[in-house]
Amino acid sequence: WIEKRLPQLSLSTQASAPKLIAKYLRPSLGTLELESVKTGTINGWIAGLVKIGLQPKTVHNLWKQFRATMNWHCQQNDVPKRAWYPCLPVIPDVEQRWFTQEEMRQIIAAATGQFKPLFQLTGFSGLRSGEISGLHVEDLDFVRGVIHVQRSVYKGIEVPTKGKRRRYVTIDSPTVQMLEEYLGDRTMGRVFQSRNGTP
Repeated sequence: WIEKRLPQLSLSTQASAPKLIAKYLRPSLGTLELESVKTGTINGWIAGLVKIGLQPKTVHNLWKQFRATMNWHCQQNDVPKRAWYPCLPVIPDVEQRWFTQEEMRQIIAAATGQFKPLFQLTGFSGLRSGEISGLHVEDLDFVRGVIHVQRSVYKGIEVPTKGKRRRYVTIDSPTVQMLEEYLGDRTMGRVFQSRNGTP
């Protein structure tokens, strides 16, 4: 899977998956014959992950990594996908803290330079940080008040958006005005960039 499937996945997965596999999957499951891995084996592994203090969301992600690896193996060998019945920990339904609109306005008011429009766009568009870093001036349509989200940035490299879905995002008129003032007569390049043009 690491040699053949992983290179086809996103750069972030290429960076994180081998470490997770080496640390959490191989020690418990790596020496087993694939056909010997039963639900009981999986539940023992999951219980071990919980016991060492991993958060429920992390345990779910590791389970998904294992399942994706095994499903790929089955596909390559023209056999049906295996079925397991894991006892996964419950992910708490805790509402995440977010900035209120008033707090966002205070942050934006205190910002200077390109950080002012960057925080404005971040706070009122819902774009991911990688998507904002990947914006080019040509992606902005000030007449219609929309942004064409076409790419993201991961570790300084332009990559497809999550799920490879391009989309249009509407922005409000104060954000349009702030971006127009910030960009001035610039018609090309990254919207937000370092001095040498990098994200």
